[in-house]
Amino acid sequence: MGGIPMTAADARTAGRNDIDATTVTVVIVNYNSGPWLGRALRGLARQSVQGFATLVIDNASTDASADICAAFDRVELIRSDTNLGFASANNRAVERASTEWIVLLNPDAIPLRRWLERLLAEAQRRPDYAIFGCTQLCAHDRHRFDGTGDEVSALGVAWRKRYLERRERIPSGPVFSVCGAALMIRRRDFLALGGFDERFFCYAEDVDLCFRANLRGLRCWHVADACVLHASSTSTSHGVHPFAIYHGYRNLLWTYIKNMPSALLPLPLLGHASLTLLKALLAGDSAARIAYLRALYDAWRGSGPFWRSRAAERAHHTLPVSKLVRQLHWNPLDIPGRRPWRTARRQPPGAA
Repeated sequence: MGGIPMTAADARTAGRNDIDATTVTVVIVNYNSGPWLGRALRGLARQSVQGFATLVIDNASTDASADICAAFDRVELIRSDTNLGFASANNRAVERASTEWIVLLNPDAIPLRRWLERLLAEAQRRPDYAIFGCTQLCAHDRHRFDGTGDEVSALGVAWRKRYLERRERIPSGPVFSVCGAALMIRRRDFLALGGFDERFFCYAEDVDLCFRANLRGLRCWHVADACVLHASSTSTSHGVHPFAIYHGYRNLLWTYIKNMPSALLPLPLLGHASLTLLKALLAGDSAARIAYLRALYDAWRGSGPFWRSRAAERAHHTLPVSKLVRQLHWNPLDIPGRRPWRTARRQPPGAA
């Protein structure tokens, strides 16, 4: 697979032998991913740094995708008798691992050769950051971005930055949130945060994790030249799946209820409700329309535990509200021009 030209950072790290990949466990949650899982594992086998552990947890797939693991050395497969969901399966895998770093990788995210090397090199240079994301390119058109981190709006939605935009060289830098399809985090920080919220099952669990991390002073960094090819559609047919709509919009509202400081909370509550109703009104088919409406109804009906957990979450907050305000996206005119990424993604590996 083609990479991207060597950068100044690459020139500094070329030939270095102090990048220790044995400090990493790569976790893949698989659910009916078909041949994509094999492509992801081949991408890992071709990495420029080796010695990392690979742990695949299969969520009771009904296809033969998990059997692909037998063709690869140093890949541990755990089969679950039930579909645990993306959040819970990742939590179980992280608990089982013992390395300093955890890398979460979707089976439909194929890493380019120097992906892990670049993540680890950036982590060495920036020890004050806890979570590292990477550039996602469209698997079917690597001249377009699939995402360069997540934009989190003060109005109750989130989307992938630069989604489907033409590929260009972009700088690495701080972001508020990174996509869970391919991210690296210190294991101790993941555990201290409580991992993914298993009540979400799947979708928005990465936004929620990064939101909590930021509020606790654990920052996220986007590594621009660490690239994966991301398919985003391994588990359903083309189009926005009602499953994705439902879980995405339900879970985003729970994310804001859990995490947004009280002074700012009315904005995302009103914004999320308004945008969800607008999406339902504009939906092209009845299944999608029902999914939006169910998401909003069930999010409010099931919000009690999230309201009650706000005090416990606030006890860990160290980020001043003034700094949070500067990190959120505020321009409402940007939202229609950028697809909120929770509706752009289809049903992921690990979903029901």
